[in-house]
Amino acid sequence: GFSAEVPVMGGESDTVTACSEGFEIVLPKEKQGRVTKKILLDSFLFAPINEEANLGVIEYSLNGKIIRRADITAQSGVNYKTASKGLFEKIKEILFNG
Repeated sequence: GFSAEVPVMGGESDTVTACSEGFEIVLPKEKQGRVTKKILLDSFLFAPINEEANLGVIEYSLNGKIIRRADITAQSGVNYKTASKGLFEKIKEILFNG
């Protein structure tokens, strides 16, 4: 199968593992080197990402004809990163909430 770490913007984690199930196909020996793989996946993603969310597609082709297409999914979820309070928010909270 396919597996890659993809950067995540605005998430509690900086990356998510994108993966696809593997497959097997029997081909004549002379055609084995002609299978090509095309990965359609963004170079980075934005949080939130749900576990098993569809992130892209992987296509396997033989002589230009797609012989297998599989989803690329998130191995785990990534939540939004909660912003920490800035100095002014903390001062305002102390002054007005006592």
